[in-house]
Amino acid sequence: MKLPEVRQKYNNKFRYILVDEYQDTNSLQFRLISLLTEKQQNIAVVGDEDQSIYKWRGADITNILNFENHFPNTKTIRLEQNYRSTQTILDVAGAVVKTQPRAQGQKPLDFEPTRRSRALFPGVRRGIRSAFRCRKDTRAPAAMNTICASAVLYRTNSQSRVFEEAMRRAGLQYNIVGGFSFYERMEVRDIIAYLKLALNPTDSIALQRVINSPPRGIGKQTLDELSRRANDYGLSLWETIALIIDKPEGLSLRAVSALQEFPQTYSSPR
Repeated sequence: MKLPEVRQKYNNKFRYILVDEYQDTNSLQFRLISLLTEKQQNIAVVGDEDQSIYKWRGADITNILNFENHFPNTKTIRLEQNYRSTQTILDVAGAVVKTQPRAQGQKPLDFEPTRRSRALFPGVRRGIRSAFRCRKDTRAPAAMNTICASAVLYRTNSQSRVFEEAMRRAGLQYNIVGGFSFYERMEVRDIIAYLKLALNPTDSIALQRVINSPPRGIGKQTLDELSRRANDYGLSLWETIALIIDKPEGLSLRAVSALQEFPQTYSSPR
């Protein structure tokens, strides 16, 4: 802004600028875009004022509502075909969004825009009638959807747990598409293994999972030797660790020290 030669350089460098999710740009980004397009005025933006959800991190919806005022030669192209939803869902969503008031505290617009009218239409058939239920928490709808639906759609991965728990209680098999089951995540499996080992120190499968998680310097060679001796003695891995500490022949001092620290770390109060 204070260096005209820099503004001119980048105005000449970027002849065309495209901005996606324009409804979530902030005031600083708008100012930068304005400076970069000062000469060419070749800017295309993609956005939807009904999908502005990042006000909490500085997004300013007035950027898109005022766009035609900031760039007077704007040509608007409406993308009205929805390939994911039925007409029934589009009607419900449109009715909900249309009634939303402007957010409190939103800074005034340079002019009062009329709502951009859109006639959304689907790429699939109309679909069944929509139903709406209000629940006090996430567990009730999880249980209901488990009983009623062959597929459950959710927005974020963190929501999968309640549905998985409901399906497990109902004895139903399920498959997570495009993500990981809550119970298959590395950190969850580690915690479960630690809990199993706390209840049953002879659970060698659980011990193998956590003995070097987080890393403690107990490598594959040490684990292989530990397993071999456990088989020879007919003992669990936990019991074999105690024997190796007493008779460490065949293992390095570093390996023995790491094995010695593991039971102490695991049994120490936190």
